[in-house]
Amino acid sequence: WVRLGDFSKAWAVITRQEYGSLSLFSGFSRPMTAALAWGLLRHLAQGLWTGTSALTLGLAFLGGWELWRRDRTLAGGLGLTLFFFGPIFLLMTRFDLSGWVARSVLETAFLIPVLVVCAASAFGLARLAGRPLVVAALALAAAGSVAWAQAGLMFHRDDFSAWDYGKDLRRVLPPGSAAAAGGDTAHFVMSYLELVRPSTAPRRLLPYLDARGTRVDYTLGLPAEALDQLGLKGRLQPAGLAQRVVAGAPDLSGTGPPWELSVLRRGAALRKQESYARDILLSYAFAHYLSGQILESAGAEQAAFKHYLRAAALDPEDYQLEVIKR
Repeated sequence: WVRLGDFSKAWAVITRQEYGSLSLFSGFSRPMTAALAWGLLRHLAQGLWTGTSALTLGLAFLGGWELWRRDRTLAGGLGLTLFFFGPIFLLMTRFDLSGWVARSVLETAFLIPVLVVCAASAFGLARLAGRPLVVAALALAAAGSVAWAQAGLMFHRDDFSAWDYGKDLRRVLPPGSAAAAGGDTAHFVMSYLELVRPSTAPRRLLPYLDARGTRVDYTLGLPAEALDQLGLKGRLQPAGLAQRVVAGAPDLSGTGPPWELSVLRRGAALRKQESYARDILLSYAFAHYLSGQILESAGAEQAAFKHYLRAAALDPEDYQLEVIKR
């Protein structure tokens, strides 16, 4: 954040101003109840189970006993680390885990608890130091069981999600254009593309909060309230994954937006619903949804319904259709 060169922005980063200071993300938080607390603790237990293995957890329990016998200060330090970064942290989030976005945000929260469990399991092996063959067999079994369970998650040879999304964005956004964008998915993939496949006239993606008073050619992933803040309501033309800003009223009488240019292949990450790939899928769904909103406001209800249908097909959890019989 030092590189920002702006103290107010740096302070906003430190205090998590965008998400709400002293909270992980208020949009997912709910009032604490016994059911919510139990769900979060169960989610932690499941994360430790899938992040390690039954054998590792068993060795960790044995290691906790051994560590307490050897060095109670170190044992207490590891115990407090697990306690505060595990159950206390998850309970403080008060996250509603019914949505995949909240669950994906918590994925990195398991890193420190899993490391503590692995460290404790090493002391569990030390408890059996007098039996070197048993120690070697258990260590190999612990490593092998995790590799067997998790190896598939590391296989991304057929994952073209970010690549396809980046190319589709480049097709929609002309070189040298500026787009006000919401969320970090598009920012990440376009920044990465500029590193591996630089463009002679790169596109500028601006966080919509920084786009005020700036010439904006396109919008990307912005909800209605953000469009109101930028004064762009009623000035947008559907353009596939983005929306083009027009000078006057948009002309919606021609053919539909160039969705035929968008190609998103279904790789392993999408099939397994991994968080980043699903976030990309949500970007396609939201673009269809916003195209439907623009068309519906202009009276093109039949064309709008096709986009709503596509949004619901791409992301049925967030976009649901309500059919009204007349």
